[in-house]
Amino acid sequence: MKGQTYILGALDDIREEIQRTCRLELAIGIGRSYDRIEELRVSYHEAMNAVEYAEQLEGCGIVHAENISEGARRARAYPVRE
Repeated sequence: MKGQTYILGALDDIREEIQRTCRLELAIGIGRSYDRIEELRVSYHEAMNAVEYAEQLEGCGIVHAENISEGARRARAYPVRE
């Protein structure tokens, strides 16, 4: 948990610096962690869904897939290309 807190803090610092220097809003999505490398693709798609969700929320730059409700996830689902 300590490592996750550090990473979230670093991502927020990066987001704020980009916002300050480039005057751009940045949405960051974080997928769940998995034990197997084969599941990296799943985490990537969760992160992309989290980015899309974050873009819909004003003032919310970082969203973790675990914090998106099941109903919102289904509503934002899109087909995965193989």
